Formats: sequence, structure tokens, C-alpha cells
Amino acid sequence: MRRLLLFLVVFVSSCRIFSSEEFVNPLFNETLKPISRMAWTTQLSPTRVRISNAGYEVIKKCELLENAWEKVSLKCTFFNPLSNRDVTYIYTYQIFPCKDRCSYAKWTVKEYTANTNGQINGIAWFFIPKD
Repeated sequence: MRRLLLFLVVFVSSCRIFSSEEFVNPLFNETLKPISRMAWTTQLSPTRVRISNAGYEVIKKCELLENAWEKVSLKCTFFNPLSNRDVTYIYTYQIFPCKDRCSYAKWTVKEYTANTNGQINGIAWFFIPKD
């Protein structure tokens, strides 16, 4: 009985630690500042992506697909005013240590945007500012 109780305590604790409500790597919670010309300032969470630029803001409702130390993937849906309908894309964010011109950043993040068939539609670069 004690073994079963110990197993349940460990199992429940580990489920809470690796919950889809938190990123494995807390750096993905930081604000991503755009390097790419067409990218916007981006804030990630496991359930949404918020992008903003020049007073305009878009919030995308998301489902966490992958949650690894160096990469997260989110399937997000949002209203596209150009097509006048909801659209769904898969966003993958991959983090790297900054290696070039790093006076303002310690980390860089590469964003891949793909349609639901997996075809890459775009790539953007961001940085996470140094503290």
C-alpha cells in the first residue's frame, strides 16, 4: 500500500511539473523582440501568442504541440481581417545562444510558420534582451 501511495505522489507531482500550462524552458516566457523586418514583438504562452506593433495587437488562441527545452510548437487560430475568416497555423520557436552582435541579447529565437499541412510559410528571427 505504501508503494502505491508513493507512486501516486511521485506521478501526480511529475505531471504537475511537466504540465502543458508551463514551458519546460522558462526563456520562452520572455518577450521576443523582432530582428526580422516583418516580425512583431511577441509574447508566448502555452495557450496563446500575443503579437504587437505600433499600437496594434493580435492574440492567437493556441494548443501546445511540443514542449522541449530548445523548441516549442503551438497550433494557433486567429481571425485574419484580410481573408475575413479564422485561420490556423503551426508556429515553432527554436532558441539558440546568441553568437553574433550580442551586446544587447543573450539568446536568439527562430520562428517557423507553417500551415496545417506542414508547409513552411515564413521564418522570422527574434532576440531575448539581456537583463
